[in-house]
Amino acid sequence: MASDAAAKSHRRNTPRHLFGVYSTMFALVAAANWYSMRRVPAPLPSTAPADVFSEERAMLHVRHLADVIGDRQVSTPGLEEAARYLLSVFNGLAEEAARSRPDLVVEASIEKVTDSMTLKAFGHTFGNAYVGLSNVVLRIAPARGPGARAPAVLVNSHFDSAMGSVGASDAATCIGVMLEVARVVVADQGRSPAAPLVLLLNGGEETLMQAAHGFMRHGAHAPGLGAFVNLESTGPWGPDVLFQSSLDWTLPAYAQSAPHPRGNTVFQDFFDLGLIPADTDYRLFSYRRAGSLPGIDVAQVFDGLAYHTNQDVADRVRPGTLQSMGENTLAATLEFARVLGSGQPPPASAPGDGYVAFDLAGLKMVVYSYALASRLHHVPLVILFQVLLSSLLLPAANPRALRGFGLKAAAGGTLRAFFSVLLALVVPALLGATRALVTGAPIAWYGRYWQVYCTFFPAALAGLLLPYVLCTRRSFQPDAMVQSLGSATFHAAVASILAAHGIYAGYLNALWATGTILAVVLVWARPGPVTSLLAAALMALPLLVSMPVAVTALLYVTEKIGLAGAAPGLLGLVIGDVAVGTLAGVAVYLCAGTLTPHLAARLGRAGRPALLGLLALSAAAGGGSSAAGGAAPYTPWAPKRLFVQHHHAPASAPGQGLEARWTVSAIDGFPVASTLPPHLLQHARPTTEPYWETVYPLNRLMQGLDMPAPPLENDTALPTLTTVAYGASPADASLLRWELELGLVEAGLGMVNCTGAASAWSFGEELAPVQTQGGFPAHLTRFSTAWGSKALRFWIDAAPGQVLSLTTHAAHLDATPATQEFLAQLPDWVSPVIMTTVQQKWNLEFK
Repeated sequence: MASDAAAKSHRRNTPRHLFGVYSTMFALVAAANWYSMRRVPAPLPSTAPADVFSEERAMLHVRHLADVIGDRQVSTPGLEEAARYLLSVFNGLAEEAARSRPDLVVEASIEKVTDSMTLKAFGHTFGNAYVGLSNVVLRIAPARGPGARAPAVLVNSHFDSAMGSVGASDAATCIGVMLEVARVVVADQGRSPAAPLVLLLNGGEETLMQAAHGFMRHGAHAPGLGAFVNLESTGPWGPDVLFQSSLDWTLPAYAQSAPHPRGNTVFQDFFDLGLIPADTDYRLFSYRRAGSLPGIDVAQVFDGLAYHTNQDVADRVRPGTLQSMGENTLAATLEFARVLGSGQPPPASAPGDGYVAFDLAGLKMVVYSYALASRLHHVPLVILFQVLLSSLLLPAANPRALRGFGLKAAAGGTLRAFFSVLLALVVPALLGATRALVTGAPIAWYGRYWQVYCTFFPAALAGLLLPYVLCTRRSFQPDAMVQSLGSATFHAAVASILAAHGIYAGYLNALWATGTILAVVLVWARPGPVTSLLAAALMALPLLVSMPVAVTALLYVTEKIGLAGAAPGLLGLVIGDVAVGTLAGVAVYLCAGTLTPHLAARLGRAGRPALLGLLALSAAAGGGSSAAGGAAPYTPWAPKRLFVQHHHAPASAPGQGLEARWTVSAIDGFPVASTLPPHLLQHARPTTEPYWETVYPLNRLMQGLDMPAPPLENDTALPTLTTVAYGASPADASLLRWELELGLVEAGLGMVNCTGAASAWSFGEELAPVQTQGGFPAHLTRFSTAWGSKALRFWIDAAPGQVLSLTTHAAHLDATPATQEFLAQLPDWVSPVIMTTVQQKWNLEFK
C-alpha cells in the first residue's frame, strides 16, 4: 500500500498535462528539426538578376571542376588545369570591372608558393614541405576614399581534392560560391564594398594546409588583411554551419548579417578541446591558432558518407546548398568589409573573451559574451542553493511545491541524476560493444541512420530511467517535482563547472535547470490548471534548443565514423559502436533534460517491465542491423574508404633490388579482408606502419594487409638523392650543413625520415624527434610537389662525426596497368585511394 501511495504522490506532484505537452512539443520539435536541418533557400536560376547570388551559375563552376576536370589532387595535372580555369574566370571579372566599374580596382593573379612549416596535428609534430603550389587570387577594392586603404577581408577555400575523390563538395562547391560572390560584387552597380576583398582559391589544403601557409608567408596581399571567412565542406548537403570562429567581433557580425545563420558553441568547444581530430585552413589564419586574423570557419556538414570518397560528385550536391552558403557568405563578407572600412577599429578581444552562440532553426542566432555567460551560467545553481538554504532555515515558510526539497532530497536527487546520465551513456555503449563482439561485425549500421536510432536510443532511455525506476516503489522516495529539482541541481552544477573552466556549451544545462526552476515557481505562485499547463511548457521548452544540437552532433559523428581510424584488436572491433552509442546517450540526455523523474513516476509499477522492453528493443534492433549489414555494411552510396598502395622497398637481402608488395589499408574498424578476393588473402599478412609512411601521421590510424605484387614497370627510373652543397653551417660554425636534392621520377608526395642526431633542417622551425625502436630520434617531414616540379631541395645540419640515416618514401597518384588490374577485383562499395610508392634509404656521414 505504501508503494502505491508513493506512486500516486509522484504523479500528483507532476504538473498536469506535462507529458501531453512534452510529447506534443517533442513531436513538433523533432519534425521542425528534421525540416530545419534540410531547410535551404530555393536555388536561383542562371537567369536571376545579375546583382543577386544564383546557385545555378555557381554550379556551372562546380561541374566544370568536378565533372570536366575531375581529379585535382596536389601533384596531378588536373590541379594545374583547374588553376588555369579559375584564373581565366577571375581575369574575366577584372576585365568586366575595368569596363563597367570605375569605382572598383579589380586585380587577378596566380602565385606559385614553395616553403615548409612545422605542423602539430593529430597528436604528432612533423615537417610539411611543398614545392610550386598554385594560389589563384582576386582583389576587389574601392578605387578611392578611405575604404581603399582599409584592411581587407580574406575569403578562402581550396580547389584541390582529396585522394580518391573529384571533390565536388570538398571543396568545388565552396569555390563555386566564391566565384559567384565575386561576380555579384562586380555586377552590383549600386553597392561597393567598404573595404578591399581578397578572394583566395588555394591549391593545397588536403595536403595539410600547405597552400594557405604559402599565401600567408609569401602572398602579395597577405600583409594588408584584417579579417577572414573560410569556407569548407564535410559533405554535399547543406545548410552551412559556422562551426568555429576567433570568438570576437566577427561572430556577432556574421550572426547579424547572414540571412540563414547557423552555428553553435558546442562545436567550437569540441574543436578547442581536440575532440574532433580535423583541421582546416582556419588554423593558418586565426589568431586563436597559428595565424594573426579574426574570422570564421563555415562548412556544409551533412551527408558525410560521401566525404573524401568517389561519391563526392556534383550530382550528389543537394539543391539549395550553394544558395544558402552563397547568400550567407556574400552578406557576411560585405558586413566584415563595412566594419573594417568604417574608420573605427573593430572591438578588441582580450585573452579569455569570446561569445556563446546558438541558432534557432537557422532563422536567428543568439549571441552573448563570455563575460555575461560567466555570470548567467551560474545563476541557476545560485537560485537552487538559495531555495535549499531557505528549506533548511525556514521550513515552515517554504512553498508547498518545495516542501521536501531539503539537503537529503537535493543531494539524493543530484546523485540520482548523475547516475542517470552516466547510465544513459554507458548502457548503449555496452550494448554496441556487445553486439560487435558477438557478431564480429563493427559498425554494422553504417549508412543506415534509422538503425542507429533504433539500436541505441531505447538503450539510452533505459539507462536514463534506471536509477529512478529502481527506487519508485520505495515509500520514502521524494515526489517527482522534488526529484526534478534534484535533476535541475545536477544540470545547474554542470553548467557552472563548465563555465568556471571556460567551456560554455553548458548553456544547454543552464536552460534545462532554469526551465524547471521557473516551472516550480509558477506552480507555487498561482496553482491551477492553466498554470500547470504553462509550467509543463516551461519544463519542456529547452528542447527547442537542445534537440538540434544533439541530433546534429550524432548525425555528424555517425557519418564520419568511417574516418575514425582502425585501432588494433578488440578495440578496433568495438570503438565505433561505443563512440556512437555514447553520443546517442548524450543526445537522449540532452532531449530529456530534467523530465526523467516525471517519466519514471508516471510509469510507476510498469517501470521495470518498460526497462526490459526498451533493452529488448535495442537488442533486437542491433541484431537486425547485423543481419542487414551482412558481410559488410557498405553500399556504393555509402562506400568504404580503402587505401591501395603498390609499394616498392629494398629487399631484405643485399643485391636483390626492390621488393614489391600490395598494401591495402583502411581507417575504419571493419576488417580489410572483407574487400579482397580469396586468392589474394592466401598470401596476405598484417601491414606494418612503415609501409604507409607516405601519408604520415594518418598511417597511425590505419590497419590492413599486404601481399606480393608485380615489380615496377621501369625499375631503372627511381628517385635520386644528389648533393648540392656541403660545408660549414651558416647558422652555426660548429655544425656541418648538407644541402641535398631529392629528384623525383614525376611529381608526387611523400615522406622524408631523417634518423639520427640532426641539429636543424630546412623543413620547419623546429626538429620534433619521434623515438624509433632502436632508440634513435627520427625526424619526419611530409612533402608534396606540384605537377611539373620533380625535385625537393633541402638541407640538414649536424655535428661532425654524426651519421644520419635518410629514408625517403616517394609516391605518385597516377593509375598504372598494375593498379587498375588490382582495383578491378574490388567490390563496387569500395572507394579506393591508389598510389605507387618507392622507398629508399641513404646514409649521410658528416665528417
